[in-house]
Amino acid sequence: MREEREVVIQFSLIPMGVMPSSLCDSGAEYHAGDITRDCLEELRHKSFLSDSVFNIGMRHGTKMAEYLARMITGDRELRIEKVLTQYGIENLGHSVRMDALAVDSKGRMIDFEMQMERDKDINRRMRMYESSFNLAFLAKGSLYSCLPSFTMIWLYGEDPHGRGRAVYTSQWKDQENMVTDESVVRHEVNTRYTGEDEMGRMMYNIRCEEYDKMNDDPLKETMDYIKNTKEGMMEYTSDYARWKREGEEKGRAEGRESTIETLLRDKLVTPEQIAKSFNMSLSEVCRIAENIDY
Repeated sequence: MREEREVVIQFSLIPMGVMPSSLCDSGAEYHAGDITRDCLEELRHKSFLSDSVFNIGMRHGTKMAEYLARMITGDRELRIEKVLTQYGIENLGHSVRMDALAVDSKGRMIDFEMQMERDKDINRRMRMYESSFNLAFLAKGSLYSCLPSFTMIWLYGEDPHGRGRAVYTSQWKDQENMVTDESVVRHEVNTRYTGEDEMGRMMYNIRCEEYDKMNDDPLKETMDYIKNTKEGMMEYTSDYARWKREGEEKGRAEGRESTIETLLRDKLVTPEQIAKSFNMSLSEVCRIAENIDY
């Protein structure tokens, strides 16, 4: 009989000097069983378009982040100093969680996000990320000149604007098309771009599921770690277990909410009775009631 054992993996994230101490990741511990056959089979068919693989790649040193940033921004001298993955910023109304937040050698901040599609609210989401960043990285009483530059690199599994470009870049401009704020830049990346150039080869590597068919660049080097080393496989396994558990918890929560909506809609019990039966606060029940115009 195969020996069952538990593996504990510790990921220590280095806080960035410019970050408020209350917002820095202090590290996260994940528990997982042995690398499973099903998990490895799933990993074999994953590319960087997968959130799980993308996050592992971004937290594996700075090479992948630096390569992507240089290619997409066009700044070939750019140097990434640190990268934090799954970086959360708490707000009074709505918190945000960035896939990867990097700082370069000039103190500029770069947010990397992997998105399979560009939904209709994506511009508002970008506004939320920008405003959350501004609140988090400008200390009370500091001059506005202390606010770091913020670059957004959002990679899509489709052409976000349907015009065949590799990268769509936008900034604040006036009526004469002059940039009015150079400190904020958005780059929306079309990973479906297939041009016969450097960008086309990079996009191919982002999409490619087979390591042996990837072009030689930092993306292939990172994928080699994820798919061909025990350490990389264990990272994927631990993430797989955590995401599966979170998915099950979310499913249970959604199932409970659906039940409560039915009870409220059919007026079978009062909100007060539901709160008591489901061990919830009355405000939580009222929030669900608002969604169905109770």
